[in-house]
Amino acid sequence: MALIRSGPVQERAVVLPDVEPAEQVGPVVERSLRTRHFALAHPYAALAPTVDVALRAVRLEALLSDPYDEANPYGFHALREGTGGRVGGVQRTAVEAAVRAEFVPVARGGRFTAADDLVRVLRPLLRRDLALGYAHGARALIAATQREEPVPERAGEFAALLGPAALTATTGTVLRAAVRMVAERGRTEPEVRQWRGPLAAAFADLLACEALVAVGLRASALPQGGGRAVRAAVGYATVLVVGGVLDELDLVLGECGRPADSPERRMVAKLAADASRSGAGPADTSAYQTDLVRELPALACAFERRSDTTGAVLFRLGEAMPARSVPPAPEGDDTLVGVLTGAAARLSTAVAGGEAVTAALARVAGRLVSEQRTLHGPGLAAAHAGRADPAVRALADRQAMLLLAAAVLGVQGAAAGRGLFLGGEHWPLLAATRIAARLGIGPGGPGGPADIEAQQRVWAELDGRDRLGVDCDLYATRVLW
Repeated sequence: MALIRSGPVQERAVVLPDVEPAEQVGPVVERSLRTRHFALAHPYAALAPTVDVALRAVRLEALLSDPYDEANPYGFHALREGTGGRVGGVQRTAVEAAVRAEFVPVARGGRFTAADDLVRVLRPLLRRDLALGYAHGARALIAATQREEPVPERAGEFAALLGPAALTATTGTVLRAAVRMVAERGRTEPEVRQWRGPLAAAFADLLACEALVAVGLRASALPQGGGRAVRAAVGYATVLVVGGVLDELDLVLGECGRPADSPERRMVAKLAADASRSGAGPADTSAYQTDLVRELPALACAFERRSDTTGAVLFRLGEAMPARSVPPAPEGDDTLVGVLTGAAARLSTAVAGGEAVTAALARVAGRLVSEQRTLHGPGLAAAHAGRADPAVRALADRQAMLLLAAAVLGVQGAAAGRGLFLGGEHWPLLAATRIAARLGIGPGGPGGPADIEAQQRVWAELDGRDRLGVDCDLYATRVLW
């Protein structure tokens, strides 16, 4: 398999508790649980979940076994060839049982507590293969619904969120493969280093989508009717932006000499095809666009109120989100719209004693607030327009990008000051600048020194994550292999 392992990293033994008996998980997986060493230069994740969530995720990854083993039905080779997960036996039974338990409420003997925690536990499966991860999750969700179990409360909405979550997770795997190739060849071939910038930009785009998906998952804890605009934005903006990321990855791989039939490019092609079958393809965006059109008047009213929700628990990813913690207004939730104004004000205040990157991010945030302001009147008027009106649907396109930017600034603001990459201003600057360019309100070409610095810092983070065996997610999660 050409998707090779990263170079040597610091290793530390991880002591795992007793989980399923050996006869249930099989001797190979049992040995992995007991004795496997893996890269752990820091704790399980930079933004750590509860110990229980971390252990459940590690357990699932051990059950899936080594992805670089060509004999493993859950390995990259089998998944790329379309045979992954089809083989029966103890391993598949154990994997399916573990996934099913994550969808059953704790009160009924399962493990479900919150949607965002569930996706963190399933991440080892989701990042291996979109089709396989979504299929396992969808089957478990259907089974829970048929048993009339109350979690997740809105199964259809959660299934839609699960598709984008699987899409971003698997795209991160492809991104790491491209980074590894550029980093290794760049040591001896200076011309290959030109692709560091595009890969850093792709990483910023992916983090932006991950932020929106995470906010959407957390919004599923809102009372019935809350989070509608968030979910519509997740289904619409994530698919469009990740589609662009996949195109960029395919371009980088091709320009670096990887042929169309190489494992990496075949993985990109398979991912794009799987997206359409998992509710996360271009054809699925039309319904979400319609949902956004429906929410435009409510979002315009929310912006009019200018509520500052930058500190809302919705964005504090390391904390549990209790139900009804962010009650929506009767006509819709305003959490994402409100964060733009608050973030712009926060950044403007920080400019005086901050670095150039702070000032650059404050400028971009100001442009985004101005764009949201220009959408106010047309957004109110959308209540009287037909939902098929091209002008109104174009308005929904712009609103989706602004909600994506709001998720970026909200998540970054909630993590600021904690010494995390997530709370820094480099990736948000790169992500927000690209969103502004898509909206036509920012420079489309190379930026100034702050933008170059942001690109370099994001590349350094991305390269370091691959070398240390860290996922391309918001939380900077360690991977077992």
